[in-house]
Amino acid sequence: MTAQRFGAGRLHHRVGWDRRENAADGYGGTKSRYAEQFECLASLVPLRGGEGVLAARLVGRQPFIVQVRADSRTRLIAHGWRMREVRKGEWIGSGAGRRWSGTTYLVKSITFSKDHSLFLDVLVESEGAV
Repeated sequence: MTAQRFGAGRLHHRVGWDRRENAADGYGGTKSRYAEQFECLASLVPLRGGEGVLAARLVGRQPFIVQVRADSRTRLIAHGWRMREVRKGEWIGSGAGRRWSGTTYLVKSITFSKDHSLFLDVLVESEGAV
């Protein structure tokens, strides 16, 4: 039996990546917010089973492995970034009050996939609708 290879044909989801940044709040302090970085195609694979996965589901969070093509942009993704499914939400408002209407996912870890660094596997966990 031959192993099934992962290819770009399985990248069916358009996802956006946001990085947390500090911005002036207008009162002399700073306010932390997410700033949009880029969009790319991805494959979303929900995790099933395992004690950690079941515990996450009990508190309303769903972990996924997000597979993206490794390139100069996706290699910048780091723990603490946020992912959005572009087709399942929209930006509401403008300026500092701008927010995403759909579900967002927090990046937990990033590893190279088994396909010799052609793809990255990003572990994300849903944080609910914003």
